[in-house]
Amino acid sequence: MLAFRIESGLRCQLCGTAEWEWDPKQGGSKFAYEPVGHDCKGCYVKEVAQQTDEGERFPGRTFRLRPTRTVEWAQSMVKRQRREQRRSRQRGAE
Repeated sequence: MLAFRIESGLRCQLCGTAEWEWDPKQGGSKFAYEPVGHDCKGCYVKEVAQQTDEGERFPGRTFRLRPTRTVEWAQSMVKRQRREQRRSRQRGAE
């Protein structure tokens, strides 16, 4: 646990990499990572809301995403997926 906390403290809070990963003298490589684009629908929706907030701009104001589905809906989806998995296994056994 202590080693994990020490290692976590050495990592950049923004990108998650540690300095040694980039340093060849410490066993790393200057080509250890490459930037890869990632589109997130949630981040997009938050950014649009931030830009179109009816002129109400306050320093430090952020937006959070709140689920619109209920727990019951999520439970029914899990049950449906499990039923489908059982059916596909039964078809495969035939």
